Amino acid sequence: LSLVDSVYQGADGYRFDVGQGEEVLSPSACQDVLDMMAIGAEEGTGRNVASSKQCPEFAYIGTKTGTTEKSETEICIHVELQHALEHKRTNTSCSKECYRSLRGKRDHKGLRNTCYTSSMCAVGRLTDDGPTLMTLVVVEDARSKKKFGGDVAGPSAILLLRRALGLTAETGRDLTLSVPRLPEDAFGQYDLPWLEEGDSVWATMEKGTTEDE
Repeated sequence: LSLVDSVYQGADGYRFDVGQGEEVLSPSACQDVLDMMAIGAEEGTGRNVASSKQCPEFAYIGTKTGTTEKSETEICIHVELQHALEHKRTNTSCSKECYRSLRGKRDHKGLRNTCYTSSMCAVGRLTDDGPTLMTLVVVEDARSKKKFGGDVAGPSAILLLRRALGLTAETGRDLTLSVPRLPEDAFGQYDLPWLEEGDSVWATMEKGTTEDE
């Protein structure tokens, strides 16, 4: 299963050798999943951010949320990252005993004593025959009191989907919204393996100009 077969910016591109694809799900099975995700958006765990009331512009929108409670022996990612940063600052290494000492520590006690992985996958299109886009947001160990995927990751997943389809964050589309004008190859410049070292696409930016979205 391959999700990306090429990357392009303007006239430049890079194609990956992904080999011959193999169908892993039948069209009917895929449609069943989309139908279930639509129910999830309208009536299920995505209803607070993706129902027809929140997203009336969509011809189709579907969601699937995920909430996983981590075991008590798993280390809170905030504690782990802060610990790694401290070792970096002091130029020291972390031994097995040092790492084990982090177990059970939390930087969000008082809100809850366990950590969660919260996620939402959102799929949508604006017209029946228009492009279909998918966003996936995964949040590790949210510090808020909320823990469910629809509450923690849902707002960001839907916001990304809306913006990718040219919509504003809230219901409705603002055609007068102006954004800075950037050269086409300025986007994702660090994902351009064909750029020579030292090339800077930002040097070609036109300062002070805008274009309608």
